[in-house]
Amino acid sequence: MKFTNSLRTSMCATIVALLLTSSSFAQAPEKMSYQVVIRDANNALVTSQQIGMQITILQVNTAVYEETHTPTSNTNGLVSLEIGTGTVISGSFTAIDWSVDTYFIKTETDPIGGTNYTITGTSQLLSVPYALYAETSNDTPAVALNTAKVSYTEAAVSANIAVSANTAKTVISSEQSDAILANTAKVGYTQPTYLVNNFYEELGGYIIEVSTSGKHGIVAARLDQGTSNWYNTINLLSNPDNHDAAGAEFKDWRMPTYRELNIIYENKFEVGGLTDAYYWSSAEYDVNGAWLQDFSNGNQYNASKSGISSNVRAVRTF
Repeated sequence: MKFTNSLRTSMCATIVALLLTSSSFAQAPEKMSYQVVIRDANNALVTSQQIGMQITILQVNTAVYEETHTPTSNTNGLVSLEIGTGTVISGSFTAIDWSVDTYFIKTETDPIGGTNYTITGTSQLLSVPYALYAETSNDTPAVALNTAKVSYTEAAVSANIAVSANTAKTVISSEQSDAILANTAKVGYTQPTYLVNNFYEELGGYIIEVSTSGKHGIVAARLDQGTSNWYNTINLLSNPDNHDAAGAEFKDWRMPTYRELNIIYENKFEVGGLTDAYYWSSAEYDVNGAWLQDFSNGNQYNASKSGISSNVRAVRTF
């Protein structure tokens, strides 16, 4: 098997993981686990074979530590080793000050187990070394490395008050706590569905039209809002006294279109409270006129906006 420098890109070792070895002991282990998949010039896995590797830790561009390994790849071409436990060429792994600069790891590989390193790769070390840095830091690292905490002291950490010292939390009242609980128990909630031609107190009146899903539609108010010319109908709808007739809990009542007004007429006995008189729609005929409907016979007419007083029956959508 022959390897040349011109093949380095296609043969670059694939980094599977670079993880700091964890331990339950107070003393952090001075080593890092490293795994790589080895492939030959034809992109075939190099399996069950001794591999020659040289590992270099670079502080930016300067080598601060070098070591060699001769691991054996498994049946998947995976090589596993622990940086810091190889044959040292130069430097001291335990003496590296991870806090002072940016570090990179350079790997040089000989797929046939020697020292003719033909595959080279370099990648930056990110957060992994900082657990090792924590071993030599004089500060408490968990907070120091991750956040700029206001008024932080080691005594605060020792007393388990690091969080409270660094967050200005306002104490909530028992009423607020109850409100939170009441509004978070929403498991299994589904939007209700409704049927047309039915009265629903919670919607403020009688449903004259509903969507195919039953979740949206148009409601006619339970009573008339009064009589006026077309221009003053808005005053009837905004009068708080008339909200009771239309369902005081809703403030979105409006004039019906002439299509909606006709639906109300066709269901006037079910809707209830309607008289055999004229009712305004919101539709304008022209600058001076608007459409209204005679609820004695169902005919629709246009009439002067200011010259005739007619009934108003509000609608709302949901």
